[in-house]
Amino acid sequence: MSIKAATVVQPTMFDPLVAFREVLQAADAWVRVHEEEVTRRTAILAARDAAIAEIQAKSQLFMSYLERSFDERRDMFSSLFARLDVAMAQGSGDVDAILGAITTLAAKSPFADLRDIEMVKSSLGDPDHEWVV
Repeated sequence: MSIKAATVVQPTMFDPLVAFREVLQAADAWVRVHEEEVTRRTAILAARDAAIAEIQAKSQLFMSYLERSFDERRDMFSSLFARLDVAMAQGSGDVDAILGAITTLAAKSPFADLRDIEMVKSSLGDPDHEWVV
């Protein structure tokens, strides 16, 4: 077992210029990091705002589609039930066919056409589009 001599650190003279430079370097590093973080936050907020705008646009598109789809669906049901009333009053043989149409319309989901959002967009923009439910 050997004993090593302890190294003695000689006190150095305080150099105010070196200390001032170190403080400036630390402050400069802090400013740089702060600016980078502000830039990152700004980018995150911009991405958030873009995502929110996209969600809101798709929501409006979806609601517009549902309004038109359900309006047309309501009209179709009204028409079919009016035809059913007439057929039943006349004792017509059309009752079975009309009931079949009502059942088919009721079984079809109004959300089935929403799978393709681009198709819905183009349909909503086309004033001559006939909505089939």
